This record gives sequence, C-alpha cells and structure tokens, in this order.
Amino acid sequence: MILAALIAFSTPVAEPTGAQLISKMFALYHDAKTLRGEIVCTQSAQNVTVTTRTTLQLERPNRLYILQTRDGSAGGRWKVAADGLRFSYDRPKGIGGKARFMEPMTMRDGTKLGIEDVYTAVIYSLGDKCAPLDIAIGRRDDLRGLIKEWDTNFVVKGTQTIRGITGNVVTGGYHPFPGSRNLGYLEMVIADDGTLLRYFLRDRVSVTDVLKEVITVETNFEVSLKIGAELDPSLFTNLN
Repeated sequence: MILAALIAFSTPVAEPTGAQLISKMFALYHDAKTLRGEIVCTQSAQNVTVTTRTTLQLERPNRLYILQTRDGSAGGRWKVAADGLRFSYDRPKGIGGKARFMEPMTMRDGTKLGIEDVYTAVIYSLGDKCAPLDIAIGRRDDLRGLIKEWDTNFVVKGTQTIRGITGNVVTGGYHPFPGSRNLGYLEMVIADDGTLLRYFLRDRVSVTDVLKEVITVETNFEVSLKIGAELDPSLFTNLN
C-alpha cells in the first residue's frame, strides 16, 4: 500500500510501533467513505489563546463541507462546500474580487474532480490548513509533506483516555517550517484502530530579527471525527 510505504521507509526496526500506528491512521482516513465531526485547535503563547474550530463532513468521492471559525483579533469564518457538481469557497488570500467563488466539478475535457482535487484548489481559502485536516482528507502530497516535517523516530509512551476512547501516546519531533534546524515536540494520541484523538505541538519561536526573545507556542488539536457517521446532506448543497 502506498500510504504504508510513505512512513515505513523511515521506521527504525527496533521501534516500529509508533510508525505502524501512524500508517494505520493514514490508511483509515484515506479509505473512509463518509466522515463527520470537528477539530478544535487551541494555540497558546504568552498568556494569549486563540481557538479555531473546524467542522468537517465528507462523502467520497466528491462531496465535501468544511466550516472554520476563529476567535480573537485575527478571527474569521471560512467555508468550503462541494455537492458533486460544483464547489464554492471564500476568496483566496491575496486575491481581489468577490467574496466567494464557485467552480464546476467537471473539467472541459470531461475529468471529474474529487474531494482531494477540491481540497487542493481551496488551500489558500482556509483559515487553518492543519495536520489533522490533512490526515482526514488523505491527499497524498499532504501526507508526504507531514512525513518530511516529522522526525520519524517515534516512541510510544503509554496510553491516554480521551472522550472515553483509549489511545496510544506517540511522541516525536518536528520541524516547524521547511529547512528549520529547530526541532519542536510532537505528540499524537492514536487509538488501536488508527483513529486520531489528539495532535499536539510545542515549539520555541523567535519573535525578533536578532533573536533577543524566544517564546514557547503550544498548539493542541482535539480531534472528534467519526467515520461512518450519519451525514447532513444539506451541508454539501449550501454553496453560498
């Protein structure tokens, strides 16, 4: 399986468990026919906390709904909807024009777009393109990008019970941005079946050009996505 191979190449033979859980997680969401739920991101630094909520619903191959809201001074609201025939999204960052755009899901040559194609098209229209959302959508380029960010010497450190579900605590490091020599702390809580329950990052960020001040930023994602959940069809068709 391609998804399993993406992570397996960097798995230390002595500690395969964390990588196996991640591979199972990738495959679980990539193969999910329907999914519905919420991702709540809380980012904290210097006594300031910002919360972003992502509501996600999908039905493969071509129906998708993403609604994001964020509080605070940088708050906002972003929505993507695809009903299988058309998809709509907010004006991308740095682009002029109307507030929302709408595109057909059948190209001029007859090619039909799927969920992953729509996600590719709307990346710059989202408030928070985050790792849990990338994992849930399952676009291969995003999964490869995550693997490049991670220091893949994963270690499993016991279990945690979150919302009544017991998950394995998978820890490791990650590079906050491409080419960074700094290594942040990464923690995922993954159930035995591959369900992602929590995704947590901690890194130290320089806030001045001369590196006089370094702050700690913690980003926590509580992931409540249910595969096979009952869907609300009206969300897909609410394109406005």
